Amino acid sequence: MEKFGKASGLTINRAKTSIIFSRNVKEDLKREIKDICNYQEQPSLGKYLGAMITNHLAGKENYKNILERHSIVPKDVLLEIEKSQRRFVWREIQTQRKVHLVGWDTMCMERRYGGLSFKSLEKVNEAFQMKIIWRILKEPEALWVQVLSHKYTRYSDSHHAFDSKKANSMFWRDINKIW
Repeated sequence: MEKFGKASGLTINRAKTSIIFSRNVKEDLKREIKDICNYQEQPSLGKYLGAMITNHLAGKENYKNILERHSIVPKDVLLEIEKSQRRFVWREIQTQRKVHLVGWDTMCMERRYGGLSFKSLEKVNEAFQMKIIWRILKEPEALWVQVLSHKYTRYSDSHHAFDSKKANSMFWRDINKIW
């Protein structure tokens, strides 16, 4: 590291520098390297845009908090993602279309019904919206629910009715489409 510093003219801040090892590195080798470098070992690289950065295979656990926070995706974004999926599956190039022997709806069916179990992103998005509605109804004391309720609902004796006006946020209008 000192050679790097001399060659580049940069100074390494040892207080901010840490090291991450592959799980294939044996404990005695890790200890030896840490003793030479005098760096602290970190279990992971941390998060970037809410997702864990890891040197392991990415699983859905790495992205769970992103899905919790960003639950409603604009429809045009979903359509673009699905378009990319279809092009990949059918090996299409943007300038060259191919004949599809099976429709995308069939591809999204479960395998036991003749599909390939691809997820319809529009249906997944609707499920997220329904989850939000469920949480609104089941967690009325949560601060975020109270804020939304005061901003977007009108109260009656038995329940609160949801308003959907053009001036409301896209998030709230999307929730109302499902409700």
